[in-house]
Amino acid sequence: SIIAITSADSSVDVSPLKEQLSSVSKALKGLKSTSAKLAAEVEKAHKKEDVFEAAKAFKFDVFPVMDELRGYGD
Repeated sequence: SIIAITSADSSVDVSPLKEQLSSVSKALKGLKSTSAKLAAEVEKAHKKEDVFEAAKAFKFDVFPVMDELRGYGD
């Protein structure tokens, strides 16, 4: 759901929300760079025909980001 905060709601403290959004933003940027790394790994692995190595490299990079995102949007 979308929460609209107007100037009339000045008693609402949005700083925790801003911190969460900042944290999510960082996690998404991390995921974006991880995706780029994965693409490069898959490209290398494809040349070597070693998809398992790429999958392993991807798995260890992504889980911390997924943990970071878990819990937002509950």
